[in-house]
Amino acid sequence: MSKNLLFYIVMLFLTACNTKNDLDKTIPIYYDYQKGFSLDTLSTGISPASFSHTIDSIEKIVVDLTSYNDVFLSKEFINLYVNPEMYINNVIIYIADKTKTKQQRMIALLAMQRKGITNNLNFLYASNYLYRQGLIDESMILQILFPIDINNVDIIKYYESEQIKTVLRDINQNTRSPENLKQTVNDILSGKTYKEQKKFLAGQYNMKI
Repeated sequence: MSKNLLFYIVMLFLTACNTKNDLDKTIPIYYDYQKGFSLDTLSTGISPASFSHTIDSIEKIVVDLTSYNDVFLSKEFINLYVNPEMYINNVIIYIADKTKTKQQRMIALLAMQRKGITNNLNFLYASNYLYRQGLIDESMILQILFPIDINNVDIIKYYESEQIKTVLRDINQNTRSPENLKQTVNDILSGKTYKEQKKFLAGQYNMKI
């Protein structure tokens, strides 16, 4: 079975397991990117050491992560992916650790990319704090905005939400943000990105988002 075929089978299964995600007027946000939060006080699903071992095991399977979809070859990754609420704090702590390689941190980040507006928005808020502190770079912010799951358009779809506009505008005002990231964020805020993605998925996959 090819890697691409396996990926699409997994994604179809996970999509079928999803319940409909409608954006409420206000999503509970647990991370304040302005005041900040202490990584040491975050309650984790498993110990940081165990989580680090899990990422190491996943990395042995994906090797050089030629394609981000390769992570779905790992059962351990899928376990993280289908339980984002349980492992979100583990991922936040892990990607903030600069002693980890960029590939290892990206593997952890990809585990937070399942469709689900509450978790996606909270992860964006938390990651923006790390971005403000210089603990992660713009490539990770971009990956959060455009997840590997093509069904996950939570951030770009709800661009009119005040909670989403607030954090995206803050990213744009960050002096660390390069021009390409700022333009990407502007396109999301204007609704251009969602309209283009909606048209693409409808034409390419007969998929409604």
